[in-house]
Amino acid sequence: TVSVLYWGEMTEVAVPPAEHAGPELDEDLEAELRERENEINDTVRDMGRLRGEYAFNLRKLQDSFYPRVFPYLNAVHMSEYYQTMLASEITWLEQKVIAMEQHKAGFFELRDMAAAKKQLFDSLAPQFEDALLRMQQVTRDELAVLRGYDNPPQVVLDTIATVMTVRGEEDTSLEAAKVILSETYYYSFFVAKCRNRVKAELTEAQADALERYLLNPESDPEKVARASTPCGAMAMWLVALNLHFHYQRITEPKKETVDEAKERLMQLRLKQQEKREEVRGAKDKLDELNDEMRAAERELRERYDLTMVPLHDTFLDAHRQFNDIFASPPRERASE
Repeated sequence: TVSVLYWGEMTEVAVPPAEHAGPELDEDLEAELRERENEINDTVRDMGRLRGEYAFNLRKLQDSFYPRVFPYLNAVHMSEYYQTMLASEITWLEQKVIAMEQHKAGFFELRDMAAAKKQLFDSLAPQFEDALLRMQQVTRDELAVLRGYDNPPQVVLDTIATVMTVRGEEDTSLEAAKVILSETYYYSFFVAKCRNRVKAELTEAQADALERYLLNPESDPEKVARASTPCGAMAMWLVALNLHFHYQRITEPKKETVDEAKERLMQLRLKQQEKREEVRGAKDKLDELNDEMRAAERELRERYDLTMVPLHDTFLDAHRQFNDIFASPPRERASE
């Protein structure tokens, strides 16, 4: 058998046995075989055309929903980003309050929170190292594709611009970035410099640029990787880098009483709850739109099935008839 692609799934089709191939066919059978072969080729061509047309219309349908979906997707993404930041700060402050109550007047934050701080940064290390590894594993061909873009997707431009910004470069364009994306520099220096970027604080402008990038739902590393593998790895690094400096900010020692720390903790919890509440409606609307889009996709599929299914049946019937004629014993062919 051979496999034939049909609606993204493979269909097994029998192939005539090779031992019967030969010149024994009379003219009528040869003509019939040619007719079946032409029918098969015509059907395959029609199926391929419809499949391409269906894929085009499906993408067009999905793109038409995006302007309606994006505001809610953006709201959910931003809320989840802030909730992640708040959750880590709340956890840290909870640990600090416990330590303050244990040590009372003898509480010294640098000493008494050192173990908790190490645990927090250790939890980030695998994510940071994975991003650096992905950057190092980028192939030369993938780098060449990135350097060769004439009209790159916006998410590629945004990722490159943010990377260049946190590196302290004035020119954040892709054209300027092509220097650091050259094979010699990228593999020898770029990844190492990304590793060492945590040694110097971000400026306020750099921190703002990094957060603006991460607040865009299109900056999700998996989405970025679909446009460019190297940029997907850089996006992973930017996420980890942002968390690193966020952890530095929240663990910075603060002179406050235990009551003040508890009040700050309560305010953070209230803010976290507000973020959860304010995004609930957006999530519900996003679910509605996703359901509507899936229903439209099913309807589109069903419309094409009305044509594709008969074509598929014709294709299989023509194959079976072709194989029956081709595989019949020579003596039967002669008697016909």
